[in-house]
Amino acid sequence: MGDGFACLYRPKRFVLEVLIPVSILVFSLFLSVYPASAGESDDVETISSVLAEGDAAMAIHMGEIFLKKYPRSDRLAEVLFLMADAEDGRGKKLELLGRIIDDFSNTDWAMKGRLERGEIFFLNGKHENAEKDFSHFRGEFVEARFRKKAVYLSAINAISSGDYEAAEGLFSLMESIDEDDGLKAQSGLADTYFLSGHCDKALIIYEKIGSSISDDSKKAKLMLKRAICLKKVGDTEEAGRLFEKIVSSYPGSLAAQSAASENAGKTREFKSPEPEGLFYLQTGVYKTSAGARDYAAGLASMGLAPLVIGGDVYKVVLGPYGDDIEAQIAGETINGEHGVESFVLRY
Repeated sequence: MGDGFACLYRPKRFVLEVLIPVSILVFSLFLSVYPASAGESDDVETISSVLAEGDAAMAIHMGEIFLKKYPRSDRLAEVLFLMADAEDGRGKKLELLGRIIDDFSNTDWAMKGRLERGEIFFLNGKHENAEKDFSHFRGEFVEARFRKKAVYLSAINAISSGDYEAAEGLFSLMESIDEDDGLKAQSGLADTYFLSGHCDKALIIYEKIGSSISDDSKKAKLMLKRAICLKKVGDTEEAGRLFEKIVSSYPGSLAAQSAASENAGKTREFKSPEPEGLFYLQTGVYKTSAGARDYAAGLASMGLAPLVIGGDVYKVVLGPYGDDIEAQIAGETINGEHGVESFVLRY
């Protein structure tokens, strides 16, 4: 009978002495961990929202608090990336991105950090440093969304540094990674020829892809490049007809303004660019309209198409360009061909 009671007692003892204490411990751990992880998520979302609202200084301050509050958080890399995005200073931004790359090397955030850092190097003329970051994405097993962008940036970095042969190979690689990017790759290859002075090759591709472009602004821009190429290869009559077609088909567009200027060889002047959000290359600034126009006339004599933007001062600019990267490429090319220094300006 004693043995029978012992058998009945053992399961109860096991429950009382083992299962219940373990359950209490697990539940206690859950209570201690859950609020912390929930707090981390809330804090990250708040930092992201503050940054999206434009308060970069507050986002950085909150990020610094997060790093001290959660030194072992799984979201440290994400917070560091948000802080880097908020930074205005190039040095601090590069420092934060470098920390992500070094400390979280096997994460998506490190991939994003390399892309971001490479683009900063590129835009500041550090072509070798940019290529080192972009080259990490060449392997075929790198996730496509990172690889495509890196190869594209690497290609335009090659253009900007004057390595047109490398740019051709990279645009071809870009097309092989994703067929959907074929048009973008072909356009980039044509622009490589355009910028390197091989307008005959550029014309072949521009004419080939022209029918595939439906967006009016992109179509007008491509037509403008074709017309400039025709002008450079000596077919001024056909170039003139195409300039006129751009003006008549896309009246009021920026491409039409450029086409009219190229066709007439005149300097354009206006109060402020429309629409806003476009990129230009500023080449000079003057107190008077006459001084700006005299300088612009010199640029026009080189075959460029300057604009004079009026205001408190008169700025002489080239463009517009679709983005800062395109403007940077054009600036490098113009400096190499004509010795005209410039910097990217956004309106």
